[in-house]
Amino acid sequence: MPRKNQFLDRYWSLLVAIQLPFFLFYAEFLFPIEPEHSMNPGRVICLIALLLLWITWISWRLLYHSWLKQKQHEENSWKLVTRALVLLFPGLLTTALALRELQVITRQSAVVYQHFQVLHSCAGSLKSWVLFLMLVDIIFLPVWAIIASFRSGKAA
Repeated sequence: MPRKNQFLDRYWSLLVAIQLPFFLFYAEFLFPIEPEHSMNPGRVICLIALLLLWITWISWRLLYHSWLKQKQHEENSWKLVTRALVLLFPGLLTTALALRELQVITRQSAVVYQHFQVLHSCAGSLKSWVLFLMLVDIIFLPVWAIIASFRSGKAA
């Protein structure tokens, strides 16, 4: 029986999940969508919101799969938490970019339609919280990695 590549078996979902924020970032430039120029801007905004929600859900699902693979191969729970903190960043980044895209798309429609103003402000508030969580993750990751290296007994 042929032996599978352990690197790809362990990290394929992480590699795909890391590509999703780049897809979201460049999709805005490749396919510019202006809902206010369409016949039904509400329908266009709803479809874009569903697409962004689906991409974000796929990203979090792939990161969860990657964490389960890491859990199978890692015996040290301190290192497993470190890997979970590393895996948290791409999910938060995808969520922040999706909220940013939703906020940009609803900007013009929020001026004309009252109900899009609520969506625009909620996307901005949620994006602020997600960016704060990303900052906490970036600050806490090196601290936890140092603690995990001392706890595992591999630090000199």
